[in-house]
Amino acid sequence: MQQWESVLASCILFKDINNADYAQILERTNARIVSYEPNDLLIRLGETTTFAGIVLDGTVEIGFYDEAGSPVNVNHLQAPEPFADAIACSRMPSVIQARAVNACTVLWMDTAALMASTASGTCPSAARLMENMVRMLSRKNIFLNRKMQILAQKRTRDRIKMYLRNRCLPDSDTQVSFSRNDLAHYLNVDRSALSRELGRMRDEGIIEVKGNAIVVIDPSFLG
Repeated sequence: MQQWESVLASCILFKDINNADYAQILERTNARIVSYEPNDLLIRLGETTTFAGIVLDGTVEIGFYDEAGSPVNVNHLQAPEPFADAIACSRMPSVIQARAVNACTVLWMDTAALMASTASGTCPSAARLMENMVRMLSRKNIFLNRKMQILAQKRTRDRIKMYLRNRCLPDSDTQVSFSRNDLAHYLNVDRSALSRELGRMRDEGIIEVKGNAIVVIDPSFLG
């Protein structure tokens, strides 16, 4: 576990928690570290679990399938981002699936055990962890509201605009973590339509595209 301390220290769930308390927290939450191969499923649709994860290494894709059976990407997560916390706390069947994009390592913590430790009042650090989790769930709710705003846009350009508005400040680089295919899934648009629109926006002097980096060179576009 010592090798992952720096990752946990930068995780929102461990904010304001001393490194010396990590071992106690992990013991009280029945924590375990699991390694996965590319395309392994970490969480399946309909699965019920009380364990929430933290990405220690690699990339985890969160997504689901639409009524036609096509994959819809929600987000890509890398260290030290947590995931599945809402599912774990609610103890309801999962409406999403989590997949390893590449070889990755995940720390799993039992939220039921965390709640029990918080209720007992015997572990102040567990109470701090729970407070951080509530704050994080609030932020994720805001993220999902923004994603709904993106999907509510009818035009591909408007979806790109909303995405960039949420990701960057005017006249700044956005390091997009998605490939073109994954970004198309995220925006729920056809890949070729996305490429064409990005090309038009480049030709119109709105953006520059450098690999997976998108640079907004016309700040008024995000207005």
